[in-house]
Amino acid sequence: MGASRKAVIFTESRRTQDYLKDFLETNGYAGKIVLFNGSNTDAQSKDIYERWSDGRVIAAEKELADTKAQIKALNRQARLATTTDEQHTLQLKIRELEQLQRRQRERIFDVEDEITEKRDRLITTLEKRMVQRTDRDPLFTIQWQVL
Repeated sequence: MGASRKAVIFTESRRTQDYLKDFLETNGYAGKIVLFNGSNTDAQSKDIYERWSDGRVIAAEKELADTKAQIKALNRQARLATTTDEQHTLQLKIRELEQLQRRQRERIFDVEDEITEKRDRLITTLEKRMVQRTDRDPLFTIQWQVL
């Protein structure tokens, strides 16, 4: 298919993940490794998330812009139409595209809502991690004297 080969490695241990990352980076894969784990608070993970969210919105906005351009072209053709049959056919196409345009606008809002929800979940997860509780329980007592 022309795509570069990829491998996915699953491990429960962050220690093993760090070892494998270091090993692969020292053996020709430096800069080619993406790690995912429960924290994902590193700069690379944040960058991947931002590109993903920006890409989704940009793609939806491009679809909308393409539809707007098609509507504009059909309106131009409709103004130049010489017969009522041609005018009718063009107006039907314009109506269909305007309905598509409304759905695409809704889709942009849905995509933005999905991204906001994902970001909110991420913030909630980070806030939970920030709340650290430390308990102090004496396990044993040592008594000593200097002689």
